[in-house]
Amino acid sequence: MKSFVYSQVLAGIAFAFGIASFQFKPRRKLLLCLCASSLFNAGHFFLLGRSGPATLMIIIASRFLTAAFTTNRKFMYPYLVIVLGAFLITFNTPLSFIALFATLLGTYASFQPSDRFIRIANMVIVSC
Repeated sequence: MKSFVYSQVLAGIAFAFGIASFQFKPRRKLLLCLCASSLFNAGHFFLLGRSGPATLMIIIASRFLTAAFTTNRKFMYPYLVIVLGAFLITFNTPLSFIALFATLLGTYASFQPSDRFIRIANMVIVSC
């Protein structure tokens, strides 16, 4: 029971970072906030015993961290390959395609120079 409560605290902190990210205009601050949100979400999932989603959140956090310092596409492509590989390994149901779409869109958006595009893409991703 204690780990569940802690996981919810981490989820709340992740949520707060996610909301805060939309308040920052500079692209780097936006992405660093999303990185922090992803790391807290990873901790949340680990405490719930869900290592698959936790690992995905760590990959996403590393993607945000990388994208915060570069928009060079050569750094984007390895993340696309990792996402597709993970999808192929963990595919369960057709519903998984929604998660694949969201993660691929997030990867593409993260490496765009426009903070506006990143924000719009994240609104679509969250709805997925």
